[in-house]
Amino acid sequence: MCASFLFTIRRFVNYLVITGIFASTSVFATDLTWIGAVSTDWNNPGNWTPQQIPTNTDHVIINTGIVTIPANGTFAIMDWSGGTISGVLNVASNGVLNVLGGSGNLVLGGVLTNTGTVNWASGYLNLDDGNADYPNAGPLVNLTNGVWNIQCDQDLLCGNVGYPTDANAYFLNLGLVRKTAGSGTTILGEGGSYDIFFENAGTVEADAGTIEFAGGGVIGGAFNATTGGATIDFANGSFTSSGAALTGPGTIEFTGASLTLSNNVIPGLQLLGGTVILGPDFQGGSITNLTLVACTLSGNYTVSGMLNWSGGTISGVLNVASNGVLNVLGGSGNLVLGGVLTNTGTVNWASGYLNLDDGNADYPNAGPLVNLTNGVWNIQCDQDLLCGNVGYPTDANAYFLNLGLVRKTAGSGTTILGEGGSYDIFFENAGTVEADAGTI
Repeated sequence: MCASFLFTIRRFVNYLVITGIFASTSVFATDLTWIGAVSTDWNNPGNWTPQQIPTNTDHVIINTGIVTIPANGTFAIMDWSGGTISGVLNVASNGVLNVLGGSGNLVLGGVLTNTGTVNWASGYLNLDDGNADYPNAGPLVNLTNGVWNIQCDQDLLCGNVGYPTDANAYFLNLGLVRKTAGSGTTILGEGGSYDIFFENAGTVEADAGTIEFAGGGVIGGAFNATTGGATIDFANGSFTSSGAALTGPGTIEFTGASLTLSNNVIPGLQLLGGTVILGPDFQGGSITNLTLVACTLSGNYTVSGMLNWSGGTISGVLNVASNGVLNVLGGSGNLVLGGVLTNTGTVNWASGYLNLDDGNADYPNAGPLVNLTNGVWNIQCDQDLLCGNVGYPTDANAYFLNLGLVRKTAGSGTTILGEGGSYDIFFENAGTVEADAGTI
């Protein structure tokens, strides 16, 4: 019994010794604060308090100075509330980056990749610092399983050379970017002199406020405005489409500057501003179903199906084919024709003032309108065809040539073709003009 007791005591003492050694040589969840006392080198212990290099179990705090993170730099949690990060900031799959900049600027002078979680609670995120200290700053890459939580109304900016001059000034999303807090607007890309390109092949979700893309990009993947008060706005820069899925009861809109639709419209995307360009393969090569609300359609196109025009400008050349229909639905506003309109199908002018040019001489050679032999131009309103700037004969294109049928079928008042003011539109008839109602 005595021997057994001594053996048990010896085992207990050995356990204390072993666990004591383990505790003295291993670190778990240490709080490490960057002080940058020696250099900008992440791997120099003298730059940290306490003086040790962070591991993947540590809580890292950066609130001042400049830190250069190597590609193998690791941490469990990083709180970034001030200063500049250059090098390569990798958030691991089980890692967390808390962006806590308050009302100030946090400068990213290198690469940020995320396969874990980024919680952007406050602070403006700035690629470069405006002094060209980090001219190749970026990109930001949110990888497949990465979650980027926007919890503020502050912006992602580019302080110096933006995209495409700096090919790294982009944000690639393959995971989930979502705005969960803030009733205002978070701008991704600035939209000023220096832009950040946003390419989506994952999911963008607006649960609150507005996410505004202001540096152009690729509208692909999925976009979801999950509540009625949430908005996703493609507001500035050059965008292209790649089969995006748009869902949710909120608003998803394009307001500028340009959008190239490669193959088809993006269902659910409201075209409320900017310039829309149709690719050569759009809807098989001609317009079969398109609605323009308040944007500019730029280029030379043929309507073989239906085009609903309720606002904005058509520039270039628009041909309505024999089986095509153009519905003019401008309400009480102005619809600007900045180019040529020819019709061998049907134009239904239901409402809206039709205006050659826009009064600002943006389209000084706007016109003519040509209703060809089999064309039918149905006037169904009491509104007018105007000339906003330079009329006939100074602008030799400011004329309406009718070789088909122009008829007024609705409206008890008067439709004026040509305005009759300072800027005139010449009307030449070699077809038929028919007044079934009101006055032409």
